[in-house]
Amino acid sequence: MDASRALDFRMDIIELISKVQEFPDAEIDDPSRVYQSSNKYFADGPRLHEFLRGMRKEVVDKYGTITVGEMPYVYGEDQIPRVVHLETGSPNTIFTFEHTEVDSIPGESEWSLHKWKIQEVKRITNRLQRLMIEKDDWSSTSCETTITSSRSQKYEAFDFIAV
Repeated sequence: MDASRALDFRMDIIELISKVQEFPDAEIDDPSRVYQSSNKYFADGPRLHEFLRGMRKEVVDKYGTITVGEMPYVYGEDQIPRVVHLETGSPNTIFTFEHTEVDSIPGESEWSLHKWKIQEVKRITNRLQRLMIEKDDWSSTSCETTITSSRSQKYEAFDFIAV
């Protein structure tokens, strides 16, 4: 690819480029589940911001492009501004995914289902948009990407309707 002709760079699951180097096993939070949450060891790792700043300096800034970071494990109101802030972040904007999990049982697979209300999506979106305004940052909303389960496939498989 000729980067001098690019308009933007999309960085898929970019928050996975830095991991806790001891590679510990996940704690057992729920003994009834086969798999436990371990994202605190492989997402938003200790060198993430160093790597993002390096990519901005060595590649992105040379071409004046816009960068979009796909970050499914970045949720916290302290995490997002560190990633996308103009002064410190690498991506100009990120895709957040909290709203895509509103129909999943908390702590379970994205393929799990529970009933939900559209107001939950509105609450999440409003909270994130207000955060971006307050912090002078920029986020994007995406309903599906290659890393999220297809909503149509999910609902087709379970014959489930939101109320």
